[in-house]
Amino acid sequence: SGAQLKSNSAEPRPAEAESPLARFKRFRLTASNLNSSLASAQERGDELGIRFFGHLEGWLGRKSKEKNFVMQFRSDDIDEAVEEFQQLMEQIESTSESEGN
Repeated sequence: SGAQLKSNSAEPRPAEAESPLARFKRFRLTASNLNSSLASAQERGDELGIRFFGHLEGWLGRKSKEKNFVMQFRSDDIDEAVEEFQQLMEQIESTSESEGN
């Protein structure tokens, strides 16, 4: 069933179906959710959560400075930040492994 999900999400969505205001609201909601998730991770003392949500929040902050990013924001845009974080974590892991811990 995993392959089924992928084929559905790969379908092109018409860009004009959504207003810039709707995209802006999604951006604001996403930023708010990340902020809440980061605060929650900090309360729990969850190191990985703090790193993860901190990274996503920082990425969103940097991207929001780009022209039109906020008004064109799609929910799957954040995937780029998640992939970036995964790559960073892999680099950290391979670095600590090569140092022999």
